[in-house]
Amino acid sequence: MKFDAAHTRGLYERIANEAGLSEMGFNGSIHDYFLAQSYGKFDLTFDVAGPIELPENCAYYGNNDSGESWDVENVGQMVLDACTAADEQFDLDFTEYDWDDDGWVDQVYILYAGYGEASNQAAVETIWPHEYAVSGALGYQYYHNPTMIDGKRIDTYACGCELNGYGGLDGIGTLCHEFSHCLGLPDMYDSYYSGDYGLGDWSIMASGSYNDNSMTPAGMTSYERMACGWLTPTELNANLSVASMPALGSGDGSGEAYIIYNDGNRNEYYLLENRQKSGWDGYIPNSGMLILHVDYDQLAWDANVVNSSGGQWQFGYMFPNPHERCGIIQADASSLMNFARGDVWPYGARNALTATSNPAATVYNMNTDGSYNMNKSVTAITRNTDGTISFNFSVDGPTGIDNVIVDPDESADRRIYSVDGRYLGTDETKLGKGLYIRDGKKFIKR
Repeated sequence: MKFDAAHTRGLYERIANEAGLSEMGFNGSIHDYFLAQSYGKFDLTFDVAGPIELPENCAYYGNNDSGESWDVENVGQMVLDACTAADEQFDLDFTEYDWDDDGWVDQVYILYAGYGEASNQAAVETIWPHEYAVSGALGYQYYHNPTMIDGKRIDTYACGCELNGYGGLDGIGTLCHEFSHCLGLPDMYDSYYSGDYGLGDWSIMASGSYNDNSMTPAGMTSYERMACGWLTPTELNANLSVASMPALGSGDGSGEAYIIYNDGNRNEYYLLENRQKSGWDGYIPNSGMLILHVDYDQLAWDANVVNSSGGQWQFGYMFPNPHERCGIIQADASSLMNFARGDVWPYGARNALTATSNPAATVYNMNTDGSYNMNKSVTAITRNTDGTISFNFSVDGPTGIDNVIVDPDESADRRIYSVDGRYLGTDETKLGKGLYIRDGKKFIKR
């Protein structure tokens, strides 16, 4: 199987690296995508070599050794054959790809001719696009007789296909998805098809990689940007009002997100992000506040079963996973797949996530008060005409207060708020009995 004659090295150099690529249906290059997701921090240029003819045919490299379409017997050898040929034919220097100088090439991406098994499963000799390690694919053979190129070992790789399921040039969605695996991100769809939905069209690590026929894949979520070190969400732990939260994918790099922790287990948290249908997010289902619910477990991440509930076998071990661990709190409280307008807030009259709302602000791990409530509320969620989001945040109830009266300093901020974030003016004499917030501190009016 060979590449289409029009799909040349020059074309793929453009797809990989050209700033502002806007021809053939593309809305940017792979370089553009990662530069935008990282807010200018990850300025990556790909070296492109090929086309290269390998010593074996497609049926050899794509043979499914266990009957599973994504389990391929000789794909590890394909990676080594491709890298060896690229080094010989294009005089590449693989030492440049060992970024931390540990003797291992950090990652390579193999684009193979024809279809991928994900889009054309009837062709059993094709390969399912994936990220893996040559050492895992070849096992003992890899360590017994390792292939060294320029003194470096090839191990972490990703691969994808030339054509989409309709026979046309595939977009950059799969390339960006699989390369994101090389950066350490797991799949955010239900990788074992256990009945969960994951992040759907909202994430490059789920079905969002196929948005606009893979030409305009979804931008990274706040979790994915945070995991890559490109975003530090602001922690919410005291009552406040946010007036203009910019879009996560703002073209000027001003995107931000907020994080709300479960005080009983800080591995569990909510992430609040503003997603707008523009730029790389031009083909997401709707605009509004997306609220992610994360319950981090290292084993689930390592085994790539983040959003696959139930027991899953991986590496000879059963990983119990009672629920999705990076899901969406859907404004419409729907249990349908996450590609609907009702996933974001506000939705109709639903503009608050509290202990009594539907859906409610609940947690999987017991909180400090013994409940399974977050004990923190997000209210008055509003989508502003300029594309920003406003909302109020409050800590629920008089937690940690036992008949304490705080007299405000005359020079302090005298604005008074209710515990649910409502502004009540500055005159304490007009308040009824109760608990209030002033200058960031709680006080009791008797």
